[in-house]
Amino acid sequence: MNPGYGTRVSCAACGGALRRVRRLSADGVQRAVRRYACTSDACSWQGLLPRMPARRRAPVARRLRRALRAVAVPLAVVASLSAGLAVAAWHGLPPKPELPDTQTLALGDHTDGLPLPPTHPLLLHVQKATVAPASASRTAANPSSAEAFASSGPLLSLRRGCVWGKPGRNPYRGTVEQALNMAALPAEVVREIARQVQAGTPVDQLEISTAAIRATASGRQFNPANVAMTYGTTLCLGTRVNFPAGHTEAAALYEAADHAGRIYAIMVPKVCGNVSVLGQLKRKTMTGLSTGAGPDDPELRYMPPMLDGGPQVRTALAERGSQTVPLPGTLVLVLAGLALLWRHQRPR
Repeated sequence: MNPGYGTRVSCAACGGALRRVRRLSADGVQRAVRRYACTSDACSWQGLLPRMPARRRAPVARRLRRALRAVAVPLAVVASLSAGLAVAAWHGLPPKPELPDTQTLALGDHTDGLPLPPTHPLLLHVQKATVAPASASRTAANPSSAEAFASSGPLLSLRRGCVWGKPGRNPYRGTVEQALNMAALPAEVVREIARQVQAGTPVDQLEISTAAIRATASGRQFNPANVAMTYGTTLCLGTRVNFPAGHTEAAALYEAADHAGRIYAIMVPKVCGNVSVLGQLKRKTMTGLSTGAGPDDPELRYMPPMLDGGPQVRTALAERGSQTVPLPGTLVLVLAGLALLWRHQRPR
């Protein structure tokens, strides 16, 4: 017997173990004694015995080591499995594309940008339009979106963040209707621009340079760093002009208004035929304030929000719907920390 840990004496009748039971009314309230009974079913002895000393509690460090022993092995197993799964998932992911740093490109360089992220509004619009139900209301003069896409040719791929530095390198191989339908322009605008291009009746001529896109007759200036431009079989939002120093290209300017009175400006360069949607730059007054009330100002040529590549290019990495997994290095650090804690708390 080790009274230091409060071990109870054995039963006086059979030598078995004892357990504490409720007092009888005749026992009184003596604090120095307790009533105990034999735990054996074959023995019915019970009686009053001196109160045994309470079991001493183990020191805090010893109790902590016991708790760690109870949880360390399960934690190590779970962490090892997580590390294995994370490594497998990490190696299974395709490399994350990074947007090129277009501001550091040398003049005359070009990039083809990146695909639009799955949640981009223009991509969602095209997907919805191409599966429009056949029962949608339509007429010969106003076909459904699905019919407009089907009649204009195959879908173009959609990208963002391109840099146009080599004119004529990859001429557009589609039609005007194909480009403007992919750009989600209103049907009346698509028809009018296609008619003007076919008739060869532009409203003005453009001079394109890295610094500006300027209409020669009206003097209007369009943003050379935010063009929705086609090339090959692609429509790229947020395209930036990056010609060599002093280089210019000529283009035809076509314009058409939608039912709300907003005017759209379409550029078709002579060197490549890249059908492009332009947004007009606001002119600054002597006080430095921009003229025009906003994008609905009839004096400004309208760039639809879905085609505005400026903020979308800057936040492209945030918009990317990438899969995230725990870094294997993080899990290794967790395991190392558990091992050090186990070693520190292990009895010496």
